[in-house]
Amino acid sequence: MYAKVKEHKELVRDMETGAILHTDTSVLKKHEQIMFEKNKQERLQTQIDSLKNDISEIKEMIRSLGRVN
Repeated sequence: MYAKVKEHKELVRDMETGAILHTDTSVLKKHEQIMFEKNKQERLQTQIDSLKNDISEIKEMIRSLGRVN
């Protein structure tokens, strides 16, 4: 059973647990979209960092080949 929270039409209290719950699903969808974009950016940054590391390793290999000759 839920009870409305005074002066906050988008909030209800779960009478069994006492938890305050947000009932506006648009807020949840917006949060999910923000988290999706954040995770996407983190994955892209990880890929960029990996490519930078690979390029550094390739450069070092080329330099070492130049020293051998």
